[in-house]
Amino acid sequence: MGIIYKIILLFVTIKAIVLGRKYSLSAQGYLMIYLLITFLNETISWLRDLIDENSKNGLQYNIYIIFSIIFFYFFFKKIFKSWLKHVFTVFFLCSIIYILIFTNFYSTDFDSRLGICLVTYYIIVSLFWYYQKLNTKVISKITVDPNFWVSTALLLWSSFSLFRIIPMYFLEIEDKVFLGQLKFVLNLINGITYFLFYVALIKYEKQLDA
Repeated sequence: MGIIYKIILLFVTIKAIVLGRKYSLSAQGYLMIYLLITFLNETISWLRDLIDENSKNGLQYNIYIIFSIIFFYFFFKKIFKSWLKHVFTVFFLCSIIYILIFTNFYSTDFDSRLGICLVTYYIIVSLFWYYQKLNTKVISKITVDPNFWVSTALLLWSSFSLFRIIPMYFLEIEDKVFLGQLKFVLNLINGITYFLFYVALIKYEKQLDA
């Protein structure tokens, strides 16, 4: 399932690159940057595991999490309006301060507190977007908005990832079989998540072609 997820991610990344060359990176909210770095991160991790199954890629994912938090801050900052933009900025700064003070983001081991921080961040950001959208008078359907698919993707991924990240180290010792099953389910969710990103790119393309 992990290979299928990576293939889906590859196709979505290629779609973002093609769309970026056809129009501009800003036209798709710079999603190409996020998708490309995500693909490179997953590919490097996969290659390292092939070379050495015991290699530590914790630092790699710690840095990737920080990148993701920063990226989606700038992604949603231009979408949020009035007081919600200010609340979001405060929430973002609190997340960064928490990471700098309370996590070992520089460690070669993956810090689960960083994972929990990312999951919480995605959930709150997605709910912020839904709140703003549902309280804004619009004529078109909510599904026409590309950001609906991005927010839904983040909310879906984070909701399931929470159950993978929190017990990760405990299950590594006590129940590796169940941990493997959770990993399989998360890979399935990863595939669905990036399919939703693909739909978002299609919606961006339709807006640009209109």
